[in-house]
Amino acid sequence: MDRRVSVSVGLLVLVAMGTGVTGQDPCMPSNYIELNEPWRNVQQTNDGTQNMCDNGFAGEWYRFTGAAGEAMPTQAPPSVNRCGTDAPMWMNGQHPTLADGEVSRQACAFWGSNTCRWDTTIQVRACSGGYFVYKLPAAPACSLVYCGAGAMSVDGGWSDWGPWSTCSVTCGVGEQTRDRTCTNPAPANGGADCDGLTQETQACNTGVLCPVDGGWTDWGSWSACSVTCGVGEQTRDRTCTDPEPANGGADCDGLAQETQACDTGVSCLVIVDGGWTDWGSWSACSVTCGVGEQTRDRTCTNPEPANGGADCDGLAQETQACDTGVSCPVDGGWTDWGSWSACSMTCEVGEQTRDRTCTNPAPAHGGADCDGLAQETQACDTGVSCPVLPTRDCSDVYPHLRPAGNFGRYQNKYCFWSSAWRNRRLNYTKAQQECESNGGTLAMIKDASVQAFINNLLKTSSGRTQRNYWIGLDDLNREGVFEWNDGTKLGSYRRFKSKRPHKIRDCVALWRTAKLSRWFPLKCKIHLPYICQMDYNVNN
Repeated sequence: MDRRVSVSVGLLVLVAMGTGVTGQDPCMPSNYIELNEPWRNVQQTNDGTQNMCDNGFAGEWYRFTGAAGEAMPTQAPPSVNRCGTDAPMWMNGQHPTLADGEVSRQACAFWGSNTCRWDTTIQVRACSGGYFVYKLPAAPACSLVYCGAGAMSVDGGWSDWGPWSTCSVTCGVGEQTRDRTCTNPAPANGGADCDGLTQETQACNTGVLCPVDGGWTDWGSWSACSVTCGVGEQTRDRTCTDPEPANGGADCDGLAQETQACDTGVSCLVIVDGGWTDWGSWSACSVTCGVGEQTRDRTCTNPEPANGGADCDGLAQETQACDTGVSCPVDGGWTDWGSWSACSMTCEVGEQTRDRTCTNPAPAHGGADCDGLAQETQACDTGVSCPVLPTRDCSDVYPHLRPAGNFGRYQNKYCFWSSAWRNRRLNYTKAQQECESNGGTLAMIKDASVQAFINNLLKTSSGRTQRNYWIGLDDLNREGVFEWNDGTKLGSYRRFKSKRPHKIRDCVALWRTAKLSRWFPLKCKIHLPYICQMDYNVNN
């Protein structure tokens, strides 16, 4: 089992999931999430290769149901490799009563010979419906799963076959069926359905001869033409003997003889050449805007050719252009991408952009705008190392913020400090209050040089650095209008990770990887590390 803990992944999972409804009864079905996976039951074992993980939990209320069990086990599992993972988690303590209300319990992870190798604190409440709900945080390490105990799955079993049905016909040979049901027992709690058919079929002979309806034979050959010149008639026949009607069956339906015209190819009459009718009216234009086409027709029936007479000479259809007088909409089209801009940094890794315009062609007459972005951004590596960070001498000015090694002084104007692994993670409001209590605000990144400085500060800070940090930017006062903590509006410098609507994600965190850093709106109640900004000159 991989023992490494990926904090950054866990934080991103919390963003995607809800954290429950604050202040509402967690025993209400609308306020808890059901855990009903069969592999989650403590009685389920695996060969050690299945590694499910509950590090995506974020303090929601949960209830164990179905094949997962009815409640968390209060004793260590019989062995590891249970509950869909290799380090199952159990509750160290008894369940509360209704009168106890909400209580705290220790949740332990069983690994090796240690029944509490990892642990975390959970909240438990008894509900009037006879079940329990649990407020479960993210598992303290990956490959850890909260186990359920209680009801197990039941595989279904067949009942006896029922009696055969009546024959499907009243004469000749038909079919009859009999049925059985998967109720002995019925599958329960995720148990397997019965294997096999619910219905069986066999042939049945009534002993009564069925009526046979008559059927036509194929048509015979056409007879000789009734005339020796001009057009006459010829016939062909068939009989009702394939099969003949029997046992009261119906006679064949239709004619026993068919007649058609026959042309001898010998003229008995005067030769008549074909002649055109007058042209018909012009059709509607083929388009509703711009220039299209319209047609008109005539036929060679004035008179029709007869007795070997010549067909009409010329076209049966005529085409002409038609102008609707209405301009057609023109949808916009992108030009090719322009050249990449110069790198935003002169040392280490920055950004560069390239642009295109919706002018190939430009939208016209109500046509659609181009779909996509007009600007594209990529990382650029200058191949030059940045100068060493300024001497960190802010720790004596702000002695209450530790570790001292996480300070950095920017241009003798500001002191920046980032919380470390050992510091308590805070929601946005608490982080803002913590910075204000030290005479500052959350970090305000108003230009590229400040962002580059903070990126370098995080690379060299003491302790383990994180992937997400609260900074002093939010739209809590007005949806969609971001302001810095000092009340100034967001300017032209902005580095959001995505342009998608953020909806209920109103507070901004600095999201960083080995080469990139972006701003990422999150829910304000998520607990994250944070970066403070204090004035250097005032307190110095």
